[in-house]
Amino acid sequence: KLDRSLSNYLQNMIYQIRHNTKEDELLYIILAQWVNKNIEYDINYIGKDLTTKEILEKKKGVCIHYAQLYNDLLRSAGIPSVIVSGISYNTTNNKFENHAWNLVYTNGDWRAIDPTWGLYSGILPVSHIFLYFENRPVINYTTYSNSSIHFKSNIQKNINFINEY
Repeated sequence: KLDRSLSNYLQNMIYQIRHNTKEDELLYIILAQWVNKNIEYDINYIGKDLTTKEILEKKKGVCIHYAQLYNDLLRSAGIPSVIVSGISYNTTNNKFENHAWNLVYTNGDWRAIDPTWGLYSGILPVSHIFLYFENRPVINYTTYSNSSIHFKSNIQKNINFINEY
């Protein structure tokens, strides 16, 4: 839960962001685009815990900072959101890496939005492998001794993935 002063600060930001964009865009997309355009990806921030105000002051961070800022903006706007993390295939580095993004609840469905990579459609590529929901594991698995994989999640809605770019 956000403290009142941060929520008020973010609500004022949202008003300004909304005022400077097209009226027909959905607010959750406008905010994702704003985070993507206004935060610079900087690998020097890997592993650094920052408050939302620090992210806004520095205007730098990595995926978790993008997801955190986006999450707090959405919650300040009254839009349910959670941060999820897992691994994603980074085509620049040609390997899977740790990554974080958001699930946004809108129009009766959870939509996966990645403000870091600029993916706003609500459907992420299959390269995004969802492992954690708010820092709790969602997939329990056993290897070698037991070939079964057990999925466990608090999210009741389906999350759609596509396998093509």
